[in-house]
Amino acid sequence: MFLPSVSGTTKYQGFVRSAPLTDSLYANVVVDIQARELNDRLFTYYVPPYLASEVFIGTQVLVPFGKEQLVGGCIVSFNNEPEQRNIEIREISEILDPEPLFDRVYVDFLRWLADFYCSSLSDVIQAALPADFSPRVKRMVTLIKQEIADHG
Repeated sequence: MFLPSVSGTTKYQGFVRSAPLTDSLYANVVVDIQARELNDRLFTYYVPPYLASEVFIGTQVLVPFGKEQLVGGCIVSFNNEPEQRNIEIREISEILDPEPLFDRVYVDFLRWLADFYCSSLSDVIQAALPADFSPRVKRMVTLIKQEIADHG
């Protein structure tokens, strides 16, 4: 596990990245889905180059999950290559909040809590957030041309 690096400094103290960015950066994400089958399963997503300078451990992201569903999640680690090569890796769709929720040290602490209390990492992350905190996702729809609406 490592943190990607960006030349220059970041505005987040404690979120400084330590390894260089490469053309292929993958984020391990805990998805915000309540399902016992998932337990502590991390899902790997490709970080597109236009988002690479904006992702940190603790960043909230919107990722594809299932056939067409987008769900919120939290980045907990990075890799230069996917751990499993025989599966299709989808890419992060969007960053929900530019400021990370946690740093790497805090995520490591949350993992320890999950292990110690025999809980899932997802449940521990949810418990670490304020009760009224949830990502705000808005879907915006724009009409491009009237003809498309009339014939669509």
